[in-house]
Order: sequence, then structure tokens, then C-alpha cells
Amino acid sequence: MRRVMVVAALVASAALVAACSGGDSSVSSTHRKRSTKPTTTTTTLPAKPTVQVAQSPLGAILVDENGLTLYQLDTDTATAVTCTGACATTWPPLTVKGAPVAGAGADPALLSTLDTASGKQVTYAGHPLYRFSGDQSAGQTNGFGVGGVWWVLAADGTKVAPPPPPPATQAQVAPAPTSPPTQAPPPPPPPPPSMGSPGYSY
Repeated sequence: MRRVMVVAALVASAALVAACSGGDSSVSSTHRKRSTKPTTTTTTLPAKPTVQVAQSPLGAILVDENGLTLYQLDTDTATAVTCTGACATTWPPLTVKGAPVAGAGADPALLSTLDTASGKQVTYAGHPLYRFSGDQSAGQTNGFGVGGVWWVLAADGTKVAPPPPPPATQAQVAPAPTSPPTQAPPPPPPPPPSMGSPGYSY
């Protein structure tokens, strides 16, 4: 009788252990399923170009990210700008918050910035860059030559300006032909001396 009771106790203990083990497995499996998160892929978009090169009626010139023509001012230097106040309203400076980005055709080695009253103004080959309020769409160059000081830049940073006019040439005027001096005709020869009547002797 005692042996039967021992066997029954062992069977009950085994069942209890199996039940506990099964419960733990279920909980662990559920936990693993809940902790699984979907994998997301982040795509980094390329930065928009600050300065790029585009074709225009003036040839290949610098433009901004929207294709608007960029200008340089003859009175500026690589370390100072002269277009401020009302001038900067008509000619908005090209500024950035970070580092400028070179787009198609632009040389990144020529890009830099200059601290001005308007912010970090972009420079290219030492030329502070501006837009023109008179340009309303890409490709327009209405600011070219304004005041004889506003010009555009080529991809190598050289100023694009109209060539100087050729030196004035004076027309060679042929002298009018001169007629020989008019001389009065020579006077007629004097009449021969009159001869008296021949004399006769008687």
C-alpha cells in the first residue's frame, strides 16, 4: 500500500512539473512575439545644390538651386561686401546656414562663405554672390550690366562681362581735288606800229 502511494506521488509531481514547464514556454513564446519590431529603412536624400552651372543667353553661368542667375558686384572684395540695406533688398545675397553645396558644373574648391550682416553669404572664387529681384524665373539675366557693375560668373569663377568696345576709328577722308589756280588770259599782243603814207618826190 505504501508503495502505491509513493508511485502516485511521483506521478503527480511529474504532471505538475510538466504543467509548469509548458506554461513558461507559452509565456516566453508570447514575449518573443511581442518584442519583434518591423525593420524600417531610412533613405537619406542628397542635399540640394547651393550653386550650380546652367546654360543661359550669356553662356554657361552660375545659378542657384532653383536656376535663378547669380551675380557678383565689382565693388565687393573677397572679405567685404558693399551691397547692404536697400541694395540688399534689390539684390538679395545668397546665404546658407551650413556649408554651401556645389551642384552640377560648379567647383566645390571655389565655394566658401563670408560673414555679413545678412548672414553667411556664399562666395565663389572670392566673389560674394547675389540674386536679382528683377529675375522672376530661371534663365533670366535682367541684372546683367546694371549700373556697369553687376555681372555674372562662369564655372571657373571668371567674370562674364561684355567685351570692351573696339577703339574708335576715324574715317579716312580723301582730300577734295584741287583745281589749278585760275589765271587771267595773257593780254593780246599790241598792234603793230602804224606806217605813214609812202612819200613821193616830184
